[in-house]
Amino acid sequence: MVGDAGDRYVTGSSGPLEKSVAIAEWDSLNDAVAFYESKAWTDLAPERDNAVKIIRRYAVEVEM
Repeated sequence: MVGDAGDRYVTGSSGPLEKSVAIAEWDSLNDAVAFYESKAWTDLAPERDNAVKIIRRYAVEVEM
């Protein structure tokens, strides 16, 4: 699913799994919002809720 929505995905870990971090880069804020509101993302909510306790998302828009 990730990568199929037009994003570029990088993952890393600063220690145990509970301190892992993932960064997804999108071409625009609208693309990111569209993905997180998509059926693909919402359909996986039950599995994601069982696997992850806290998800924090931050959006940073950069104009060049």
